[in-house]
Amino acid sequence: MIDTVKNKNVSINNRPVRLSFCEMLESVVEQTDAKFMVNTIMKTVDRQAIEFCRIITEVLVMNPAPDREMKINEEMIPLSVVQEVYRQLDFDNLELAMERFNAADRVINKKAYIRAILYNTYFETESHYAHLVKAVTGKREGA
Repeated sequence: MIDTVKNKNVSINNRPVRLSFCEMLESVVEQTDAKFMVNTIMKTVDRQAIEFCRIITEVLVMNPAPDREMKINEEMIPLSVVQEVYRQLDFDNLELAMERFNAADRVINKKAYIRAILYNTYFETESHYAHLVKAVTGKREGA
């Protein structure tokens, strides 16, 4: 994965300086290639992709105190783990997350649901695309 989010951390007098929300958002958009997700009707960058990038950014700029956790899929996960997973998200993960969100029938807590989808797609993207290849070709990928 592109590690632009990690490489944009800077320090002054050996003290880390946190990126602003806008700087981090710019880095997340670059990391996920969200600018290439184009709304075919409007011929503009997909607003939903940017919305998902804002949610990723919100999590990345949170203070990762050692005891801080985030609820993902009804499970409390250390914030530092969620942040590390979000730092690895790329175009395919974002695309799959948007696809899953759009396929949902009813979403009660939109932001929590998107956070969970983003977290889960990091672990599911490869098998998702392998399954699609199998469905199209009728055989396993690499066989």
